[in-house]
Amino acid sequence: MRVAAFQLSALVLASLSISCWCRLKKSRSTRQGRWNRTQLRVPAASQRAAPADRPPSLLATLQSTPRQKLVQLLCILVASLAVRLIYLGELAGTLPFSTLLIDGRAYDAWAQQIAAGQWLGTEVFYQSPLYPYLLAIVYAVLGHSLTIVRVMQAVFGAVSCVLIAQCANRLFGLRAGWFAGLMLAVYPAAIFFDGLVQKAALDLLLVSTLLWLMVEAQHRRTWPWLAAAGVTLAALTLNRENARIAFPLMLAWILLQFSEQPRTKRWAGAGLFTAAMALVLLPVGLRNYYVGGEFLLTTSQVGPNFFIGNHAGANGTYQPLQSGRGDPRYERQDAIRLAEQSVGRSLSPGEVSSFWLRRSADYIFSQPLDWMKLLAWKSLLTIHAIELVDSESIDLYAEYSLVLRWLYRLWHFGILMPLAVWGAWVTRQHWRELWVFYGLFVLLAASTVLFFVVARYRYPLVPVAILFASAGLARLPEWMPVIGRPGKARLWLPGALVVGIVAVMCNWPMQTLRDVARNYSNLGGGLLDDGRYDEALMANDLAIQRQPLFADAYYNKAVVLDALQRRDEALPLYERALELNPSMGEAHSRLARYHIDHRNFAKARYHLDHAIPLVSNPASHHLEYGLLLDGQGDVEGAIAHYRTAVSLDSHLVMAANNLAWLLATDARPEIRSGAEAVALAESNIREILQDPAKMSSQDQAIGLLDTLAAAYAAVGRFADAVDAVQTALSQAEQAGAPVLVESLKSRLELYAASKPYYRPSAH
Repeated sequence: MRVAAFQLSALVLASLSISCWCRLKKSRSTRQGRWNRTQLRVPAASQRAAPADRPPSLLATLQSTPRQKLVQLLCILVASLAVRLIYLGELAGTLPFSTLLIDGRAYDAWAQQIAAGQWLGTEVFYQSPLYPYLLAIVYAVLGHSLTIVRVMQAVFGAVSCVLIAQCANRLFGLRAGWFAGLMLAVYPAAIFFDGLVQKAALDLLLVSTLLWLMVEAQHRRTWPWLAAAGVTLAALTLNRENARIAFPLMLAWILLQFSEQPRTKRWAGAGLFTAAMALVLLPVGLRNYYVGGEFLLTTSQVGPNFFIGNHAGANGTYQPLQSGRGDPRYERQDAIRLAEQSVGRSLSPGEVSSFWLRRSADYIFSQPLDWMKLLAWKSLLTIHAIELVDSESIDLYAEYSLVLRWLYRLWHFGILMPLAVWGAWVTRQHWRELWVFYGLFVLLAASTVLFFVVARYRYPLVPVAILFASAGLARLPEWMPVIGRPGKARLWLPGALVVGIVAVMCNWPMQTLRDVARNYSNLGGGLLDDGRYDEALMANDLAIQRQPLFADAYYNKAVVLDALQRRDEALPLYERALELNPSMGEAHSRLARYHIDHRNFAKARYHLDHAIPLVSNPASHHLEYGLLLDGQGDVEGAIAHYRTAVSLDSHLVMAANNLAWLLATDARPEIRSGAEAVALAESNIREILQDPAKMSSQDQAIGLLDTLAAAYAAVGRFADAVDAVQTALSQAEQAGAPVLVESLKSRLELYAASKPYYRPSAH
């Protein structure tokens, strides 16, 4: 807390010094110049010298010349771009920049698919499409280069700084423009996100562009600026779905702010803004309808995302629907699978989203007090100084960049928020011109609180907050004579109290939220996917050093050792992960496989029993359990688990084949069911014929034919059985499998003699 207070004080004193220096540089004749007509209009009385009993006017800034503005914007552009390029230079060749993690890997893979020709796609969008399509265009034109992407995003960040500076110029004067542009230029989270393969870099550009277009529309009073704002808000919605919440606010702003226009023109302006948004969003909705049969303007992930932040076990930040499955590769399939299992039928993307919304509604209405507490906690997280970890952490990247490390110590959200509140306070008399910006900040913050809080979700608040922070800093020189004077306390004390409360809330100590260990573990996962095993081990070791009780790091390190065929070394790490987190189903699953291989069936059954309720794909574990029981001679138990596996996943060919084999070849009439075996075996053959990629090997094809022949023989269709086994025999001879050939020949003799085959183990 003391460090944050010191940082805030240092920033205020620095800004005061700069402002005083700027004032001393102005000549007396310049001080008597006319007011800038582009700034907010206030009553004429407020343009006179401020009486001693009230703070100075918002417009105590002299008019700037076009040359001054041009120099300002060029300086901000160069400075912001230079900082970002220096940062990229520091990170080049380091471990974090050497691989893509989770969301970044998913966006990159998606973009490569699009650039390879899949521009339309085959499913309703689940994730926001704008950023991967932008990457696809870059890849198609310039080739697959992450360096080009990062430099492009550095340019985006620099342009955003210029746009925010111009907004502040229009609203609060040239001095505020300098503050706004330079604050964003060195804002550490902005530098960090501009260097990631993440859609947050595009968020900043789009929000800054929207603010600039709104300010220009308010200043110029012409409709084309509104149309451009509509296109920008639609693009922002395609990159960050919660931005749609701003649409009604923008309509209200058009109808109320342009009061000098006739009512019909204001409604026409609102219609133009709406049409501009529809021009961007309708093609996406039509595309979703064409490929998926549902008209969705953006994506189908609203329901799952809302549930993540609003259920009985929610902690305010991101939690995967299935433990250990936080990768975007699994999110969609888990949302669909869990919803369909609960409902008991197939669901469309829209129905899946509605299912999760209903689940959240059940929680909200059944436990309203708990939900209100959760909202309060998420509100605190939204304004807190810490940048909450999602897939990548600014704290980790700061360890590799001197620029980012020092900027993050001196300048972060915990300082920005109090400054923004101060700026809103000193400009409060002009709320009629600024209310739309208050509203935009509140709505974007509320949309974050309603879902869940991570650093990149609250990032769109930054440019709006910087606008007001720049106004507060620009006004400090004129407020300093008033602040601290007891006789003027009614002018400054209420604002100072609010700023103090916000500063305390934003900087309340919560170091446990700085989860660098998780990011190192994520980094290890990315390196493992790249086949860089030694570096993956190192990354997970660093995670364990940072947080010795972090179960995921032990599990991930064990997975790397498994990939290196060092299974005996992996075993104690899996066990340690389960000690720390007994609900880690995948660790139970891997231990079960280990003990099956080592013929320790009691321990294998123990871990399978624990894995099945916890893992995301229990069908495969029921299959493993069936194999285990079958090997031990427990045919009834094996059949039960095979049946469960097939019921959970009708496309699991191996489970269906094993079930059909037992039902066809067991000698006991109470177990044998030839008709069911035929149905399963024929279904398997059709499955493979429709999708040959599901056939893992020629041996599997031979096994399917062998099972089909046994099933036909079990129901007396011996001619069909002979045909099937002869085909299998021919393939086995071609494959050079003498043991299998002998087995098939013996069964062929039985079928030719109109006799079924019974497994020896069944007697």
